[in-house]
Amino acid sequence: MVILLAALLVLVHGPSALAIECIATDPFGLYPNLDLSSFTLRTGDYIVSGADYPSFEWVFNVCAATNWHDAACTPDASVCERMTETKQGTDNYGDFSSGVTVLQRVEKGALIKMRGTACSLNKPYHTSEINIVCDSSLPTPVASVLSESFIDCSVTLQLRGPCSGTPAPPPPPSPPGPPPSPPPPPPPH
Repeated sequence: MVILLAALLVLVHGPSALAIECIATDPFGLYPNLDLSSFTLRTGDYIVSGADYPSFEWVFNVCAATNWHDAACTPDASVCERMTETKQGTDNYGDFSSGVTVLQRVEKGALIKMRGTACSLNKPYHTSEINIVCDSSLPTPVASVLSESFIDCSVTLQLRGPCSGTPAPPPPPSPPGPPPSPPPPPPPH
């Protein structure tokens, strides 16, 4: 079940990099706020090899630009493709500062969709999706590629890991109260 959310995105300009507070909310109140900033890497990036194209890898960050960049992977990029051996960027698939098109709350996490640079094939832009799956059994996030298509200029990535503000299990039912008191006796005549 996908529930659209209202998102609070506040840019905070630091001395050396841009950071973002990224809180997903559910307007229907079914789920508590989900703070995605716990997935933001201040140093380093998430790097995962291409599923179908092992000579390429995906470099990405959540709610912030990647810490690595070059001419193809600009300083505002959140999702970049680069060649595995040479580490040379090829395309920007998601621009964190102006390319967020969707931020949705889903049952077990959140979904972020972004637009990147122009695509020379079938689409006007490169696009990316990052599926955040809340999984408290993992001490740190684990990245993977769910799908990638150079023809469609798109990639879908997944991060599984602990989330802030995940739903707690419901409380146990409360025990029944004492039985009701019997009615008072009728007044004497």
